[in-house]
Amino acid sequence: MLARAAHALAREGKQPDALPERALRHYGEGLRQYLVVRVGDPDRGAALFEQLRQQISARGADALQAAPGLRARLYEHARR
Repeated sequence: MLARAAHALAREGKQPDALPERALRHYGEGLRQYLVVRVGDPDRGAALFEQLRQQISARGADALQAAPGLRARLYEHARR
């Protein structure tokens, strides 16, 4: 769904790299909770989520659209 939105934005001449930010708006709360549980500390989890947000934004839409899919790529980055 979000990949289609990115393609539509590209066709309209708008910024195609809006996909990472839109993806994080959609999946962000789940990712934040995943990181908090993974590290066992809400403050550290929040800091890691901000780092993840920066990394995802820097990588761009193409890196997120590769198989197996957008959500899988986001969680892959969160595990690192």
